[in-house]
Amino acid sequence: MEQEVIKLDNFTRIRNPFTGELLTDENTIYIDAEMGDDLNSGTRAAPKKSSANINQGNKIYVLKGRFTETLRCTVAGSVWVIGEPNTLVDDVYFKGATIYSVAFLEIGKLRSDFSANGLTET
Repeated sequence: MEQEVIKLDNFTRIRNPFTGELLTDENTIYIDAEMGDDLNSGTRAAPKKSSANINQGNKIYVLKGRFTETLRCTVAGSVWVIGEPNTLVDDVYFKGATIYSVAFLEIGKLRSDFSANGLTET
């Protein structure tokens, strides 16, 4: 059965739901699979489009929409990946980064080398 996806006009998360840290344009890269543009700066008002933009360590990434490409994270450093409501990711591959909270994402296939505690690479 196909899931109904409710479209939101903008990003709704204002804090990291696990740390309480405020999400700002300085510490967060916003990625919108449907309305973004990879030429954008990645701010809340001008999100990027592709998950290929998860390419910096020590950043927070907030995703929105349906990602049909493989979401890859192979950077060094800590990375937070947080989804907006109804965010869907078909395929995820993580290696080389300490991943925290692949949260609120519906994931079709997950491939990685990490432990379950904090999604840390092993």
